[in-house]
Amino acid sequence: MITYPNAVDENGDVHNISSITPENRGEHKYYCLGCDKEMVPVLFKEGQKEDHFRHKINDLCNPETYLHNLAKKHIAKQFETSKKFEVSYYAHNECPRTETCKIFAKYHDKVCSGVTLHTIDLKEIYDTCQIEGVYDGYRADVLLTNRKTRV
Repeated sequence: MITYPNAVDENGDVHNISSITPENRGEHKYYCLGCDKEMVPVLFKEGQKEDHFRHKINDLCNPETYLHNLAKKHIAKQFETSKKFEVSYYAHNECPRTETCKIFAKYHDKVCSGVTLHTIDLKEIYDTCQIEGVYDGYRADVLLTNRKTRV
């Protein structure tokens, strides 16, 4: 398993080691997503070890922070580049009148309770995405907002 398959360049764009070639490896400076220290691409000949990024100066870096920051950047990029950004969740639906309500059961042959999968397109609600955004005194890893409604 490669410890550091991704790095971010000076523009904030994430690069996977699979996109780095001997010809383009010098086009950018690369930095660690976990500690912001400079990294270098390490490329091997076919069949040798796996290509990867390594810290330019041997430094201790927290892999959890690296993965956390990588995930935030991927989520933000997906939001910014997709026409839809759907999220699904299960909701528990419990009607307090299930025992006495005969209308729903009469027409639908079931009761008004259970678990339902809901899917919403967050792009219909929000139009901006910010990594480490602050809202109402709280810092979000990825903050979605709407410029018009300021939500």
